[in-house]
Amino acid sequence: LNSNLKRLHKMQDQMSSGKSVSKPSDDPVYAARIMRLQSMVRQQENYQANIKDAQGFVDNSESSIGTISDIMNRARELAIYGANGAITATDRQAILSEVDELIHETLEVANSSYAGRFIFGGYQTEQPPFRREGDTIIYDGDQGSLDWEVAQGVTMSVNLTGDELFGVIGDALIENGVFDALLSLKKGLDEDDQEVLGGVTLKKIDDAADHILSKRAILGAKSNRLSISHDRAFERNINLTELLSNLEDVDWAEAVMYFKTSENVYRAALATGAHIMQPTLLDYLR
Repeated sequence: LNSNLKRLHKMQDQMSSGKSVSKPSDDPVYAARIMRLQSMVRQQENYQANIKDAQGFVDNSESSIGTISDIMNRARELAIYGANGAITATDRQAILSEVDELIHETLEVANSSYAGRFIFGGYQTEQPPFRREGDTIIYDGDQGSLDWEVAQGVTMSVNLTGDELFGVIGDALIENGVFDALLSLKKGLDEDDQEVLGGVTLKKIDDAADHILSKRAILGAKSNRLSISHDRAFERNINLTELLSNLEDVDWAEAVMYFKTSENVYRAALATGAHIMQPTLLDYLR
């Protein structure tokens, strides 16, 4: 009776929980495989979260670089206009005011953040990486590479540092960098130097714009890779979840059949026991 009742309770537990194994003692081999698969599913979910976060970081960086590209295009238009001999020094001073605003805008973009982290400061993500003191641009970040784990044993760098992107090391400008080109444009307009504006400055702007485009292409490639990694991680998670379901989920048709069988066996055992264990001594003697 106890054996049949225990079997019946086990079937009831499986049907109420929907799981074929509710504790390791039910089936040690299956329990070990289920726990291993559950760990793999959780790990895969973590990778998906990492990839999603990395994708947001890269997309935000690419959007910021797109803004810088627009700024450089506008700077080129102003350089060409400033080199025009038909305009006066007063006109160039008016253009200079707009260029100064472009420098401020570039500085704001260079200090862009994502989810509370500054994206162009390397490891220095908690403070703005760029600051301006007059016509001096200072980079307070470093060359740290921010890596995300996107698969088991696979990490991916998702950031570009401000020094390589904007052309500033400490308080020194890299030749033909973004800030070098913009400050050269400002200086040429301030000194009313048409030759510099149409020659050296224009070349600096073109070189800086090409550099920005090449960095944007790098981020585009990273974004595509992350998108592929996310699809692969999602598909792997589905496969693992399906395998886990096959192991731990109850086959309802089979469970109902075994339950009814166990129930009938238990009822038969009760009936048999009723004849063996009579309620009185007189019934036993008779």
